[in-house]
Order: sequence, then C-alpha cells, then structure tokens
Amino acid sequence: MSFDLAVLAMEASADAVAVRAMYDRCTSGSHAEGEVDERVMGFYESLRSRFPDHPPLAAAASASPWMSTPLSVGIDHWS
Repeated sequence: MSFDLAVLAMEASADAVAVRAMYDRCTSGSHAEGEVDERVMGFYESLRSRFPDHPPLAAAASASPWMSTPLSVGIDHWS
C-alpha cells in the first residue's frame, strides 16, 4: 500500500477548502517563492535524519519508507 503525505505550513484556523487548495498547488509543482517556513524545514530535517531521501544514503537504506526521492520541498510544504 502507498499513500501521499504532505506537511503544510498553515495557520490552525485554516479550513478544509484552504488546505485542499494549498495541497493541490504544492503537488502541482507550482511552488511559492520566499523564505522557508521554519516549522516545515525543522520537521523535514528531523525526518530526513532518520530516513534519508538523497543518495547515497537513500539508496543504502533498505528500510526507507520513501517510494520516490528526493522529497519535494517548498517554502511552505514538503511532500
């Protein structure tokens, strides 16, 4: 089984419509420009330290959960 996962930097008050719109934008390859959100980058770096997504470590990690690498990272998301 596989599934897509995205981590989005949004305010807690964001509704489902706003979340879906941001997810659709981020997964379409259209990335906003600007400063990287520290919350997203911190989570991404923490996860990457355990499950690398760049060679050569990604290739050697037989227990890696990533179907495709490297992960997509934008200023306000990763997926």
